[in-house]
Amino acid sequence: MTIRRIALFALLLLFTNLAFGAEGPTPGSAVDPQKVIAINEMLEITGGMNLANQMVSQMLESERKAHPEVDAAIWDKLAKKLDVNDLRGTFVELYAHHFSTEDLQALVAFYKSPAGQRMLKEMPGLMSESMTLGREWGRKKTQELKDELQFEQTHPTKRG
Repeated sequence: MTIRRIALFALLLLFTNLAFGAEGPTPGSAVDPQKVIAINEMLEITGGMNLANQMVSQMLESERKAHPEVDAAIWDKLAKKLDVNDLRGTFVELYAHHFSTEDLQALVAFYKSPAGQRMLKEMPGLMSESMTLGREWGRKKTQELKDELQFEQTHPTKRG
């Protein structure tokens, strides 16, 4: 894998996993200071930036395993460049676009509550279990389709 392909991978990684889509924020738009405070508080309480960094690390590790021919030093340089803390301002604009100040303050209050703290505690396990269940479901459905296609090939119906 060439350096150019790794750079392309990095860009694709960022744009596919951290993209905002057509309805996203307008870069450089002014955000109400109260919203900024609420968003930053929510990102802290939820560990949003840490989660984003973990996702990038996991994706990089997966790609390292998938492409062992790439020198480790290149992966290390790429990892240093993919610091999602550089995106904090963009995340602020994203949340500001989708939530009112009142919504954000209510979310902060929820995440500070016992129920919100429980949600934050349980969410990583729920996400992991959900991904496992989704993979198993996908495998099952894929096998069902394979079985159906094999049956159709071995038992053609008469047409006419």
